[in-house]
This record gives sequence, C-alpha cells and structure tokens, in this order.
Amino acid sequence: MSPFRSTPFRRLFSAQITSLIGTGLSSVALALLAWQMAGEQAGSVLGIALALKMIAYVFIAPVVGGLAHRMPRKRMLISLDIVRAALIGCLPWVSEIWHIYVLMFAINACAAGFTPLFQATIPDLFSNDKVYTKALSYARLAYDLENLLSPTLAALLLTWVGFYQLFYVNSLTFMLSALLITLTLLPQS
Repeated sequence: MSPFRSTPFRRLFSAQITSLIGTGLSSVALALLAWQMAGEQAGSVLGIALALKMIAYVFIAPVVGGLAHRMPRKRMLISLDIVRAALIGCLPWVSEIWHIYVLMFAINACAAGFTPLFQATIPDLFSNDKVYTKALSYARLAYDLENLLSPTLAALLLTWVGFYQLFYVNSLTFMLSALLITLTLLPQS
C-alpha cells in the first residue's frame, strides 16, 4: 500500500514540497541580496547567514523534536509557516546587513521547528509500519531533491522576475503550505 492513498498524507506531503520549494528560492535570493548589499564582502555575509541557519537547526530542532509529542502539531505547523511567510516578506525591505542575520536566524528557527513536527505527525497517519516507513522515505527524498531542484527553479524564475520577487514567491509558498495543512484532517495523537 502506498502512503499517497492517504489524503492527509498527500496534503501534508504537498505542504512540505511547497515550503521546501520556497526555502530553496530564498537561498538563491539571499545570496543575491548579500551581493547587492555587501558587494565584495557578500561571501562573508552569506557565510554568517548560513552559519546562523545551522546554529538554529542544531539547537532548536532537537528541542522541538523532543517536545513534539506534547505540542498541538497542526496548529504549530500552520503558525510556523505563517511566521516564516511574514519574515521572508521582510527581507526585501532590509537596509542593514545585521537585519539579514536576525531575519535568517528567525526564519531558520521556524524551519528547525517545522521539520521535527512534520516528521512526528507522520506516524499518527499510519498504523502499518511498511506504509509509515515509505512515507518517511518520501519525506526524506523531498528534502534531498529540494537541494537539487530549487536552485534550478530559482534560476528559471530569475529570467522573468527580479530576485526581490523570489522572496515574495517564497512567502506565498509558505502561505500555501499553511493552507494545505489547515485543510488536512489529522487524527488525535
């Protein structure tokens, strides 16, 4: 049996794909923003922003993962998507490099919370271990494919729009993800 026969999983997986696409778009747009603001120092700015991303994941994801069983997952997933959409929407308006650092840490703190909550929700959908394992595998595959496909999508979009618009597209992807999660009927954990 395929996990895609489950409507809740299809919606959650679609929400995950949508938010991952947005995340990839923002990575490319962030690099261009750093270059525009810092010129020759763009590598340093981007390096610090990416280090802040890793710090958020290292310190926040394990805590949220450990507390995921106590949280109202659906509400938290929706909230994290909405907050990310708002924060990403602020990036085109930054005027100082430290603004980038603060926003990138906050955005990635939300992402670091989203991932373990999403993964903790999948077992509630399936009682069959084989189907559950397949669902987790598809979720992991989506994360891996995002690293390959999102930069390509960003490059294609940049032929039609400026990089500031990538931030707005990313905000829309998070809003769409929140909507998909809202429409998902999840069982009580």
